[in-house]
Amino acid sequence: MLLFTTIVVFPPVVTTTFWLLLASPTTFRSPFTFWSNITFHALNSVFALSEIILSRMRPRWGHLPFLILTLGGFLGVAYLTLLTQGFVPYPFLEPSQGAAKLAIAIGGMTAANIGVFVVVWLLCFLRDKFLGRRAQGRGRYAQVNEMTAGVF
Repeated sequence: MLLFTTIVVFPPVVTTTFWLLLASPTTFRSPFTFWSNITFHALNSVFALSEIILSRMRPRWGHLPFLILTLGGFLGVAYLTLLTQGFVPYPFLEPSQGAAKLAIAIGGMTAANIGVFVVVWLLCFLRDKFLGRRAQGRGRYAQVNEMTAGVF
């Protein structure tokens, strides 16, 4: 279940961060960079949306602390890269911009993570509410309980 939660929460955060903060005119400089950036930073959200729509799972609220810890680990690796290689992989995490901008960037990423989690949870809730009613309990896996919720 935790894997499902990361699959549906992280891609929208990555997509939004890339297209709002990192994309530039060189993003579409050549056909290779165009398709590379579309593949890495757009299709992942399409796949996440297909997971939300087609699966029968819902993220658990208990997963939220693990998502935030994983985000913290990701930021830790960015600063480990600064210490070992001498550069920060993302310009919005550059410490030379000042502590206030850095705190805003980290807080914004955390807030985005939480916001996407809530939106995904609501989408899954609505999917289960409306599509479950349409199916009227028919089908091989219609009786889903907590023990089998993430199996099929």
